[in-house]
Amino acid sequence: MCARFLELRAPFGIDKGGDGDPASDAPMHWDSKSLPPGFMLSYSINRRGPMADELVEHHVYSDGLSSVSIFVKKSDKAESGTGLSRMGAVSAFVRRIDDHVVTVVGEVPGDTVSMIADGVTRTN
Repeated sequence: MCARFLELRAPFGIDKGGDGDPASDAPMHWDSKSLPPGFMLSYSINRRGPMADELVEHHVYSDGLSSVSIFVKKSDKAESGTGLSRMGAVSAFVRRIDDHVVTVVGEVPGDTVSMIADGVTRTN
C-alpha cells in the first residue's frame, strides 16, 4: 500500500514512447476547478494514446484514500459516448470541450466524477 501511494506521488513529466523519445514536450493545459474537499493533484503526465499517435494529458487527484483520473485528448471526431457510466464501484464521466474529449474516472460516486468533469477548463 505504501509503495503504491509513493508511486502516485512521482514527479510530473512526459511519458516515454517505446523508442525512448518523449511523447511530447507540451506543457499541461487542463485542470479541474471543481474538486471534492481534500483532493489534491498528485500526478500529471503527457502520454501517447495506445491506438494512435495522439497526445493524452493525464492528471491524478487524490485525498489519500480515493483517487480520480482526468484524461484529456484532442478529437476532431464527433464522439457519441458522453455522459455518466458506472461499472461496479468505478464511475466515469465523458464530456466534450470544443475539440477535446475529457474523461474522468474513479472509484467515487457518479456525482463526484460529474462535478470534476464539469469543472475541467483549459489553463492557458
